Amino acid sequence: MKRLAFACAVAATLAASPSYAHKTIAPETADTAEYDRYAPLSIRVKGSQAWLHGSIKQDSFPVVEAVLDANEEIDTLVFHDMPGSSDDSVALQIAYLIRERGLATHMPADARIESGAVMVFAAGVERTAECDAKAGVHAWWDTAGYSAQDVPRDHPGHSHFVEYYDRMGLPDSFYWFAMNAAPPSGMHTMTPTELQTYGLVTKPIDCKGA
Repeated sequence: MKRLAFACAVAATLAASPSYAHKTIAPETADTAEYDRYAPLSIRVKGSQAWLHGSIKQDSFPVVEAVLDANEEIDTLVFHDMPGSSDDSVALQIAYLIRERGLATHMPADARIESGAVMVFAAGVERTAECDAKAGVHAWWDTAGYSAQDVPRDHPGHSHFVEYYDRMGLPDSFYWFAMNAAPPSGMHTMTPTELQTYGLVTKPIDCKGA
């Protein structure tokens, strides 16, 4: 209950201000398959796994909650192709729901998740990835025209996210790495070594057969 209360408080704070967001922005030129990535979040249940595709939007929380309520056998969320979130308050609500349910998160070899989706992935009690999985991180941006890279570490824009990752058991170094890895307009794809070094995964990644 404490985690959910904290999530609601953070969600309310973020919702009250458009600042400090990881935005999902579709490229100006992309093929039809690429645009599918930016469709609203959808979930496919496969046994004890729920596969996630698409972008986290304002109405995504009840979608996730309904699937989990209707399929109690689910113990792992597979993050497959997710470009991020258009609403970080919703992303945080989903993240805390994942942690409350005690679910694991996993990235298969062909996974590509970015921005706010990486933040939600971090909510897994156990977090695993296959060698070729791609997790992209970058700095948040503010509607006032500045980014996480433009403000000092004690700026209030950082505090919500630092506290979130701390509650998920990730070291502070992950957040600061992500914020400095790429500007808001760019994206840094973490290497298997980085995924392990900065604690985004909780188990070693086996790249021997890759």
